[in-house]
Amino acid sequence: MDHRTSPIAAEARPPFCRLRAGGWCPLTDQLYIELRPLLSALSSRSETIERVIHDENSWASASLRMEFRGHSVILEPSNTSPNTLTVSGKKFGTLVLLVVPPDTDPAAAHTAVVAAADPDDMSTAEELLAIGMWAAQEAWWVRRRNMTP
Repeated sequence: MDHRTSPIAAEARPPFCRLRAGGWCPLTDQLYIELRPLLSALSSRSETIERVIHDENSWASASLRMEFRGHSVILEPSNTSPNTLTVSGKKFGTLVLLVVPPDTDPAAAHTAVVAAADPDDMSTAEELLAIGMWAAQEAWWVRRRNMTP
C-alpha cells in the first residue's frame, strides 16, 4: 500500500464561494480511496461535507455514497466539469478544486496546483493543467541546457 500523501493546496475563500479555490493531486483513479484523506484535510473545521461532485470520466466506478466521520456523503458523478471536484455542505459552503490526473509529471502537477490556489488566477482547469505541463517542459529544457558543455 502506498503511504504517500496527495498534494493539496487550497486558498481560503468565503463560505459558499463557487470559484475554483485550489488543486488536488490524487495518487490513483480510485475516488473512494482518495477522498478520505482529502475530506480529512478539508473538514478540519466542524462543518459537515455532504456532497462531492466529480468528473465521472476521470475516476473508476464507485459507490454513490460514502460514510465519513459518521455522516453520509453523496458522491455525484458529472460530466460537465472535467478535471474538477466540488465539495459542499450547508455550513461548509462550496469548494471547487482542480484535479490533477494521477499520471501527471510531478513538476507539472505542482505548478498546476500552486496556480489553482492563486486567488488572482482565473484560468480554467484545462488551462491550469497546460500551464503545469509547459512549466515542467521549460524546467526540463533549462536543466538539459545547463548540463551541456
